[in-house]
Amino acid sequence: MTHHLPGNPFHLIHGQRENVARKPDPAGALEIARAFQAKPEEVVFIGDTKTDMDTATAAGMRAIGVSWGFRPVEELKEHGAEIATNWNVTERWRLIPSYSWLQLNMRLDGNSVDKNSRGVERQNPRHQFQFRSNLDLSRRLQFDTAAYYTGALPNLAIPAYTRLDARLGYRPREDFELSLSGQNLQGGRHAEFLSAGPYTRTTIGRSVMLALTWGL
Repeated sequence: MTHHLPGNPFHLIHGQRENVARKPDPAGALEIARAFQAKPEEVVFIGDTKTDMDTATAAGMRAIGVSWGFRPVEELKEHGAEIATNWNVTERWRLIPSYSWLQLNMRLDGNSVDKNSRGVERQNPRHQFQFRSNLDLSRRLQFDTAAYYTGALPNLAIPAYTRLDARLGYRPREDFELSLSGQNLQGGRHAEFLSAGPYTRTTIGRSVMLALTWGL
């Protein structure tokens, strides 16, 4: 996880273990819920197979199906998925919504003298939402747009912000692409995190990039 997903806080990771029944048995999912002192109905179980959805149902958790795996969306819904990402409006147009919710409830050990860790609870956005549209205007021309919402970071005095991006790409052949991208097209400037050291806070504004990509 440290190598492939740096910067993402995984507080507990369990894989296949002896004496713990495999999915769709809910034992493993319920064990994780107990570790965080969470009730099953307060837990969102995210997966990309019918086995994951059956596990969530058996555990009494909310089942969220994602379509970036190898099983069809219809199968996930049939097995109880509440949400399945990626909606193919037409053969050329795909909509991709996503949402994440994070709530940290950190508790110090009774003998701990740590005075800093509790502040981390409010240094992460509770709500993050994005909505992307991928449209093939033709076999060679693509138009992609995206809207992002990131919640506030109260302990860092950073308010919530919204970002709008767009990209137009032209690919005359498989190994060559010319693209024009714009970020923060909504205008204005916003901070995304706290600058370290004596530096002034960095804010992000509108930007445009022209890129040329080719394969060797």
